[in-house]
Amino acid sequence: MFFRSTAAVALICGSLLAISVPAHAQEPAKIAVASIAKIFADMQETKDLTANLQARVKTLQIEDDKRKTDVAALRNTRDNLKPDSPSFSDANDKWLKANIEYEAWKQITQLDLVRQQKQQMKNIYEKVEAATADVAKQNGFDAVFVQQNLDFPAVEDSRISPDQFRASILQHNVLYVGPKADITGQIIAVLDQKYKAGGTASNITLPPVK
Repeated sequence: MFFRSTAAVALICGSLLAISVPAHAQEPAKIAVASIAKIFADMQETKDLTANLQARVKTLQIEDDKRKTDVAALRNTRDNLKPDSPSFSDANDKWLKANIEYEAWKQITQLDLVRQQKQQMKNIYEKVEAATADVAKQNGFDAVFVQQNLDFPAVEDSRISPDQFRASILQHNVLYVGPKADITGQIIAVLDQKYKAGGTASNITLPPVK
């Protein structure tokens, strides 16, 4: 009788356990990885942004050269006059005004371009984040980690200390990735599809003017 009671209790407990613990909670989480560096480098929008960047840098450099040439010409005009000449003061004022305007333009341009560069990076990252979520949900992944495996410094390099070499090892945050777990290519494909459907490369992301 005792054994029958024990068996009955065990059966009831087993049934309650099966009801209280969802089946999906017993399944291991599906994890994927992606290389954000490769995504940024290979997605079509960043390629177009790079092309736009090169074109705009040339235009901006032409404008910068012209402004510097104009300022230099006004300075030369002033320098060719004697300090006690009646027109020296007027020529000096023109040079000072042009030089101040050039420096102000240069500084404002630098600040604005830096701001736009950071904004563009933020926009691209948000697109990568959204595309990663799309791919993860479609494939049933519970989490996606960034894969960062940098090249090791040369062992023969005497400038690298053992501590620095160890630090470079610790930057490798993924030890093994199976081909099915790396969704970098799928994310790039989603980004390019969305970009082709309606996205256009912004005309920003420019370096500071030097």
